[in-house]
Amino acid sequence: MKRDSGTPILKDLVLVGGGHSHIAVLRAFGMRPVEGCRLTLISPDSHTAYSGMLPGLIAGHYRYDDTHIDLAKLTGFAGARFLRADVTGLDPVAKTVILKDRPAIRYDIVSLNIGSSPPVETVPGALDHALPVKPVAAFLDRWAGIEAALEASSERQTLAVVGAGAGGLELAMAIRYRFRDRKNLTVTVFEASTDILSGFVSTARNRVRRNLQSLGIGIVTGQAVTKVSADRLELADGTVHPAGHVFWTTGAKPPDWFSDTGLELDKRNFLATRPTLQCHPFDNVFAVGDCATMTETPRPKAGVFAVRQGPVLAENLRRLLLDRPPAPYRPQKNFLTILATGRQHAVAVKGPFAVEGDWVWRWKNHIDRAFMDRFSVFPAMANDKPSDRLPDLPADPMYCAGCGSKLPASALSRTLERLGVMQKGMTGDDAAVFDPPAGRQLAVSVDHFPAIVDDPYAFGRIAANHALGDLYAMGATPLSALAIVTVPRASADIAESDLFQLLSGAMTVFNAEGVRLLGGHSTEGDALALGFSVTGAVQPGKAIEKGGLNPGDVLILTKPLGTGVIFAAAAQGKARGRWIDGALASMSRSLAPAMAVVQEYGATGLTDVTGFGLAGHLAEMLDASKADAVLEAASLSALDGAIKLLSDGYRSSLAPANAKTLSTVTDIPREDFGAVENLLCDPQTAGGLLAGVPADRADACLAALRAAGDGQAAVIGRVEPMSGTSPRVILR
Repeated sequence: MKRDSGTPILKDLVLVGGGHSHIAVLRAFGMRPVEGCRLTLISPDSHTAYSGMLPGLIAGHYRYDDTHIDLAKLTGFAGARFLRADVTGLDPVAKTVILKDRPAIRYDIVSLNIGSSPPVETVPGALDHALPVKPVAAFLDRWAGIEAALEASSERQTLAVVGAGAGGLELAMAIRYRFRDRKNLTVTVFEASTDILSGFVSTARNRVRRNLQSLGIGIVTGQAVTKVSADRLELADGTVHPAGHVFWTTGAKPPDWFSDTGLELDKRNFLATRPTLQCHPFDNVFAVGDCATMTETPRPKAGVFAVRQGPVLAENLRRLLLDRPPAPYRPQKNFLTILATGRQHAVAVKGPFAVEGDWVWRWKNHIDRAFMDRFSVFPAMANDKPSDRLPDLPADPMYCAGCGSKLPASALSRTLERLGVMQKGMTGDDAAVFDPPAGRQLAVSVDHFPAIVDDPYAFGRIAANHALGDLYAMGATPLSALAIVTVPRASADIAESDLFQLLSGAMTVFNAEGVRLLGGHSTEGDALALGFSVTGAVQPGKAIEKGGLNPGDVLILTKPLGTGVIFAAAAQGKARGRWIDGALASMSRSLAPAMAVVQEYGATGLTDVTGFGLAGHLAEMLDASKADAVLEAASLSALDGAIKLLSDGYRSSLAPANAKTLSTVTDIPREDFGAVENLLCDPQTAGGLLAGVPADRADACLAALRAAGDGQAAVIGRVEPMSGTSPRVILR
C-alpha cells in the first residue's frame, strides 16, 4: 500500500467485494485520496469479471485479460490494501468483517458489493448437477473444463441453459457460436415463464428469438425445471429432456449470512438501502449492486445500476469520512441493454425501441473496451496529487523514535492473550528461559524485512516461513521464535488490530510446526515490517551443512523461482494479480515436509534459496564443497509470470548484486544475461530448499517431494569435481 509515511492511519474504510461499484471507488480514491484513511479491498479473487464482456469471452471473441479487471493493479493505483479472502459475515456492532479461516478485519466504514447467485438449491439435483453462472470466477473455472471436454469429444452432446433472461440467452448463443462447427451439439433454453426476456418489449423478444433460431438453439417455455439429473432435466409437466451439461442462470439470492447481520433486509433477504446507499440502521454500512435493494426506488438486478452507483458511492464514502452529509442516488427509469447474439452482432434495447446489427456489436465493443481502460490504464499521478484530509488528523504530527515508538503495553498483552501465547509458558519477563531438548545442539537464526504484501495476515505467514527456512536448511527442528515487529503509525485500536493480524498469520505457521512464540519487540514506524529470531534443535553431528556436496550428486530445487521479480513488478503495478497469487501460495508453503524428504533420501548438502538467489546460494555450497555444478536451464522451474517479467526488463533491487556472483562463477558476461540467467539471480522470499542428493536416490526423492506437496520440485543439475582453482557453474 502506497501512503504518506508521515500520516497516521485514523480510519479504516473497507470494501467487501470487487464488483462494478467498488472498482469505481478504488479509482476515485486513487485519483484523490483521503489522508489519514486506509482503504482496504477484500475479495476472494484477484481478477474481477466485467459482466458485459463475458458472452464475448465464451464465444471466443475476447481473451481472459480483455474481460477481467486486475484488482491487484487497481488497488496498487488506489494505494489500498488487497486482502484475498472469503467473507462469511459482518458484525456491525463490533465493526468487523468476518473472514473464512483467518481473523476478522476491523472497519470504521464498510461497503458491500458482492453480487448475488442463482438459487440452485431450490430444485432437486441442481446443486449437484447444474453449473450456476455466478460467482463468475467459479463458473469460468468449470467452464474451462467443459470446453476442453467438448473439444476433445466427437460424440453427440446436449447442453441446457435454465433461464431465458438476458444473461441466459446471451450464454446460450455464445456457447452455440463457440461450437458452431459441431453439428452433433445441441443447446436448448428452458424458461418457466410463457416467453423469453420477461420485462422486455415484444420487438426485442422477436429480434432475439430470430437470432436463437438462426443458431439452431431450442426454446422450451411455460414449464419450470423440477429436477436435474446427471444426464437429463425433468419439467413440471413430466417431460424429460436429455442434458449432459446444465447451466443455471435463473433467479438471484443473497448470501445466507446477511440474515445474521442485524441489518434491515427486503422480502427476498437482500440488504435494504436508503437513497444514500446506506443500510438500515447503521450509517457506516453501505451496500450496492445486486446484493442490495434500493427500497424507495427498486430496480432490476442489472449490472448497469452497479456501474452507475459507483461514483455516488465513492462520493458518499468520502463525505462520511469528512463529516459531510451523503447525497442520494437517483437511478434512471430506462436504461440501455445490449445483448450479444453469439457472433459479432448484437441487439440494443432501450424503453420501447430495439435495433440490431453488426454495427451494434461494434458500438458495444467500443463502450466495453473504454470501460475496461478506465480500470487498467491509469494517469500518471504527481507526488503532490490533490487529496482530502480527515478532520481529526493532526496538522503537524511528531513521532518519537527508539523506545518511545513502542506499542502500548496493553495492546501487546491483549494481542498475546488473544493469540494464546501467554498460556504457553510465558512468565511476562523481558526474556524467555527454556531448556533445550536433551542431547541436542541449538541452531539460531534471525530474519527481518519490510512487507512485500499489504495483507498483514498473509505477510505474517510468509515471514514465519522465511525465518524457519534457515533452520530447516540445516536439518534442525524449530523450537521457538521471538518477533521483531513494526506496524504503521495509527490510532491505538488500528495498531493493535494490525499487530494481531500480523502475528495471527505467523501463528498459523508456528502452531502447525510446534514452534513457541515467546514474545519479541514491537514498534511503530513508516511501514509494516516483520522478522523473527528463531531457535531450533539438531542432533550433534547431524546438521546438514552447505559444504557436503559430492561429485555425482544430483541437485534438487523444491520450489519454483521468481518471487523477487514478481513483487518488484507488483510495486510498479506491472504484475498480474494471478501471478502474485501464485507467488503467495509458494511462499506460504512450509519447508518442513521437503526437509523431511531430503533427509530421508540422504541429502549431502542443503540450503534454502532466499535473498542471494539460486546462483548465490549455490555458489556458497560449491565453495564450501570445493566442487563445480552443471545446471540444466530447461529444468529450472519458474513461477507463472516470472520469465515474462524478466524478459521485459524488471528486476528486484538485489538482483544486480546477485548477478555479479553469477558472472564470477560462470563464463557468461553480465551484458549477455538472458531471462534464465536473471532467474538464477532473482532474490527469493520464503524460497525452496536446494539439496544435493545421491544420484541413485534422486528419482525416488523427487517423487516423494511431489507427493508431499512440492509439485514443481525438479532436478536442476548435478555436482562435478572442481576443474579449476575455484568452483564453477556450467549452464546448459
